[in-house]
This record gives sequence, structure tokens and C-alpha cells, in this order.
Amino acid sequence: MAWPSRERLHHPVSGESYAALRDKARAMRAAGATEAAIMTALDVSKPTVWRWVRDLPCHKAVARANQYVGAQQRRLYPRGTAAYAAKLRRAEIPLLARIRLTQDAAR
Repeated sequence: MAWPSRERLHHPVSGESYAALRDKARAMRAAGATEAAIMTALDVSKPTVWRWVRDLPCHKAVARANQYVGAQQRRLYPRGTAAYAAKLRRAEIPLLARIRLTQDAAR
């Protein structure tokens, strides 16, 4: 007995065919969704999502934009306050107080 073709395989939870899930993943990625968002929405693994969308022309641009947004979210100090934060660090101000003071200074 042969294995079923990929078009006939279905997701064990949703019951939807993998071909349909792949089409949805590609449409979501083209619309700008992250791989993590696609993974959560379709209930598939991240390597599967990556394999489905890696050949899209927008993939690199979207990945670069998402990487930039993530870096901005992880930023401790606002832009332009690095020198002020260094001065506070040398003055041995605790981290949370330094963050609060640099955010106030940026306003």
C-alpha cells in the first residue's frame, strides 16, 4: 500500500487539507503576517511555515521589517539617550530608575 499523496493529507486537529493550509499561509505571509502568527493561526510548526513561505519574494522584506520591530520593542532606552543612560550607569543608578529617567528625558 502506498502513502497518500500530499493533496489528500489532512491536519489532525482542523481536518483541513495541508494544501489548503499552505495556500492560507502563503496568503497571510504576503499580507505581512509573521511566521509566529501564521504558526499560531494554522496550528502548524514554525519549520513547516518557513518551508511553505520561504520562496515568496516578499519573505525577506517582511522578515527584515519584523526583525527591526522586534529590536525596537526590546530597546531599553529611547533613541538619542545612550549618552545620558551611560552617565546614569556611571553614577550607579539602578536599572529600572535609569530606564524611567531616560524615558522622561526623551519626552
